[in-house]
Amino acid sequence: KMISVIVPVYNVEKYLDRCIESLLGQTYKNIEIILIDDGSTDDSGRICDQWKEKDSRIRVFHQRNKGIAAVRNAGLGLAQGDYIAWVDSDDYVDSTFLEKMHMKLQEKGIDMVMCSFYTDTDGEIVHTGKRLFHNEVIDKQSFLERLYTYGLYSVVWNKLVKKDKYEEVQFPCGRLFEDSSVMCQVLSKCNNVAIIGTPLYYYKRHKDAITVQKLDETKCLKYVNDYYMWLKHDIALHREANNEKLVALASRHLCDKIIHYCAEIHKSKQGQWKKIYKEYVKEVFSYKEFSIKTKMKYLVGKINFSLCYKITKR
Repeated sequence: KMISVIVPVYNVEKYLDRCIESLLGQTYKNIEIILIDDGSTDDSGRICDQWKEKDSRIRVFHQRNKGIAAVRNAGLGLAQGDYIAWVDSDDYVDSTFLEKMHMKLQEKGIDMVMCSFYTDTDGEIVHTGKRLFHNEVIDKQSFLERLYTYGLYSVVWNKLVKKDKYEEVQFPCGRLFEDSSVMCQVLSKCNNVAIIGTPLYYYKRHKDAITVQKLDETKCLKYVNDYYMWLKHDIALHREANNEKLVALASRHLCDKIIHYCAEIHKSKQGQWKKIYKEYVKEVFSYKEFSIKTKMKYLVGKINFSLCYKITKR
C-alpha cells in the first residue's frame, strides 16, 4: 500500500535538499512525496521543481502564502496514499523511517504508529525522546494522558496514520499548535497506538527559534491564546465523555501554560487570563489523584503568575 508523505515548504532552501534526499532514500519504496511550497520568497520553490524532474514519486504544488495549517489541509486533499506521514522540510529521517512504521501499522488493532526522535541543533544531535518513547502498544486513553503530561506526543511529524483517520479533520488556520489541535480528533478514530523506541526522525531545532529565544509580550499573548483555543476544545470533549482524568490532566496542562506565558506579560494584561485560569484550575483542585503539593502550586498561581512560575522553575 502507498504512503503519502506530505512536506510543507516555506523558505528552507538551506535544508530542503537534505530532507528530500532522506525521503527518496527510504527502504519502503511505494510512496508519494507531496511538496507544497507555501509562497516561499527564497529558492525553495525552484528546488522543489528540480527534484520533481528527478523522481516521478514527487509531486509539487505552489500556492500563495497561507500558513502551515492551510498547507496541511491542502496536503490531505491531495494525498492519494493509504497512509499519511508528515515531514517538516527542515527535518530529515532515517532510511528505515517509513518501513519500520509501516510494519508496525500492519499489526491487528493498530491505527497509528509513532517513533522516537533526535533533536539536531546546528549539528549537535540529542536523543530527545529517549525517556518517553519505548517499544510498546498503548490505547488512546494512555496516549492522551501522556500528551497532556509531557507534550511530546502531540506533533504529527513522527507518526504514520491510516488515511481514513484524517477524514473530516481540518487543521485550524491562523493558530500555533495546529497539529496538537487535531490530535484528539484523529485519535478518537483510532484503536491503539504503537510506539517505536528507536529514533527514526531528526527534528531540526534552530537556535533562533521561538522555542529557544525569550518571548516578548506579544508572542506570549499569542502563545497562551492558541494553547487555550486548543485545550479548551479537548477539555470540552472529555467532559462530554465524562472522562474525569483527561479533563483534569488537560486542565492542568492549560494552567501550566497560562502560568508560564502570563508570567512574562504585564499585570494590566493578565485580567482575562486570571479569569480563565480560575475556571480551569477548579478541575485541578477537584481531582483526587493530584497531590496536595501539586494543588498548592496552582493555588499560588491564583494569586500571582510570576511567583508561581519562579517557584516551579526551582
